[in-house]
Amino acid sequence: MQRTYFDMDPWYLKYLEDGILDWPGYHQSTERMLLSRIVAAIRLRRPARILDAGCGGGNFTLEYATSEQIVQGFDYSKVAIELAHAKQNPAGVEFFEADALDLRSYDAGPFDLIVAKDLLHFIKGEDRKDLLENLACALTDSGTLFLSTLVLSDEKDQELQLSSTPPLLRLECAEIESEIRESGLRVGFFMNTAPGVRIYELHKRVT
Repeated sequence: MQRTYFDMDPWYLKYLEDGILDWPGYHQSTERMLLSRIVAAIRLRRPARILDAGCGGGNFTLEYATSEQIVQGFDYSKVAIELAHAKQNPAGVEFFEADALDLRSYDAGPFDLIVAKDLLHFIKGEDRKDLLENLACALTDSGTLFLSTLVLSDEKDQELQLSSTPPLLRLECAEIESEIRESGLRVGFFMNTAPGVRIYELHKRVT
């Protein structure tokens, strides 16, 4: 398969040199809102199995993981997973190296709750639809997929280069939501948490 990820390992190594032990979030308000909704869903629905796809160094996963669930997190970056393994992990999260575009990465599923934070905007074109289809396939019929992504806003260009990150894609909301529908998912909730940032709660379209 032709990979369309950016190579994250050099960036994680750069952050590590600077004393940063995970991928830096783009907007704290987005992370707080996403975390609050995930925690609320866990308390309300008591999911048995949770997956964090593109978990990075594991900081965000460890914020919501509890020992009451089976929680897994994977990332394509070997360095990120090494960082995750080095952290205290009282909930017993299983972190492993895997490719979100490979359906075999989801073999432990189906999952009642899946998180894909800051993942979609690193993947281009057809591979993004493949990713959403994989996530849909890995979700139980009553499960929830939480994702956050960069989106186009009036004052933002389609490609964004921040000084501390590789090139990022800002996606058209209509394009994202078309791909969501085509993958067999539906939007249950969305919110613009900052200019050019959106979170989604998605569910399977069960026929």
